[in-house]
Amino acid sequence: MTARMTSAELVALLDDVAATVRRHVEVVDDPQRPTVTVTATPGDGQVLVGWSIAPESAAEQVTGWLVGRDGTDTSGAGPWSATELPEVGSRIFRKLRAGQEYTFTVRALLADGATAEGSAKATPRAPTPGPTPGPVPALVPLVGKSGLPFNSIVFRRTPADADTFGRWRGRRADGLMWFTRRQTWADFRQDWAGKAAYLDAGHLVVTRICHAPTAEGAAMNTKGAADAYRQQQRDLGAYLASQGLNHPLHVLSVDWEFNGDWYPWSARNGGAAALKASLRNCITNLRAGGLTRVLFGLCGNKGPSQSGVGIAEVTPGREYVDVYGVDAYDHWQAAFTAEQWRTETARDPGLATVRALAARDGVMWSHDEGGNSHGPSGGGDNPAYWEFLWQFLTEDPTRLAWHTTYDDRGAPGSLRHDFAANPKSTAAYLSHWGAGSTVSP
Repeated sequence: MTARMTSAELVALLDDVAATVRRHVEVVDDPQRPTVTVTATPGDGQVLVGWSIAPESAAEQVTGWLVGRDGTDTSGAGPWSATELPEVGSRIFRKLRAGQEYTFTVRALLADGATAEGSAKATPRAPTPGPTPGPVPALVPLVGKSGLPFNSIVFRRTPADADTFGRWRGRRADGLMWFTRRQTWADFRQDWAGKAAYLDAGHLVVTRICHAPTAEGAAMNTKGAADAYRQQQRDLGAYLASQGLNHPLHVLSVDWEFNGDWYPWSARNGGAAALKASLRNCITNLRAGGLTRVLFGLCGNKGPSQSGVGIAEVTPGREYVDVYGVDAYDHWQAAFTAEQWRTETARDPGLATVRALAARDGVMWSHDEGGNSHGPSGGGDNPAYWEFLWQFLTEDPTRLAWHTTYDDRGAPGSLRHDFAANPKSTAAYLSHWGAGSTVSP
């Protein structure tokens, strides 16, 4: 026999159902429910996708972003998505078909298990035709000013000083490396005189710059990962482009020696993930500002790493970084024998490990700083360093973007990297890099 529900029980059940419906309607219509806004800016064969969540307090609840697109790219890959860190606010989608409309979707993953989603559409343009690639993909072409089998540049602040160095060694420099001032955002706009003309004359310019001013202190990686510098970086990109510095021979080496502990952008400040996101945001924003033709480098100091990470842990990938580099002096430890040299190049990062990582990831590699070094861990005036280095650089120069001669006293000056303090090494250097080299100038 089936029990019958009393009228009072029926009324209570209907009240519960009505309350449940009201709660669901309130969730849907709640004006405080997080919403995601997505923007999609088309480019040449690519789209820059940016996103934000409202209200602002909801950002603290985001545990990650699921970012994706529909359609098919130029390699035949179909719909694609990836999870981004909560601090990330943009991504560049590359290898997109020109003239095809794509829908880009961003879903916020929230701490309470809920989600919020937004989308935007964009149609990429056809890429600007470039030169026909050679048999070996070279992101940085051989400039050929020096006549050496690789780009041989020098640490100098001005083109005139780089030319003076070339006259000293009897071979022109292929270009120069220099460091921007870096205390404030305004500092990044200083000391560019003559460099656009130097680029136009066919020289390589490697500019070392950090993703935010050093006045930001140890918080710069955390803030960079949250894209807090978006507008300043885009404004800087626009300024440099307006000065004729959006050039394919111009390389921006961002956050060099990140694996040490002496700069505020050290990976120790915020961890490898924060630095990786900072690099990706910085490069994205500089490109969005107008630096669409420059290349980007990521350089570590020769290991062991004080921050405990290497290039593989912080690189945002070859969509962002074109050249992996290493600063490797005859220091920590010196190399007087072939066995010692093999040990030093095998450090992470080191000359051999960076070269191998670049080959794995399909990018170029560079020797960004190097030379003699004095002090307790340095080899002093050690000509063997230059003999070993020459042999290493000429083994396979096809992916070597450049080698920098760091003819400078160093910081501190007691390191004495300069040739004036190393006469025996000067002779070894000039026998290969100078007029006395057997390579035809």
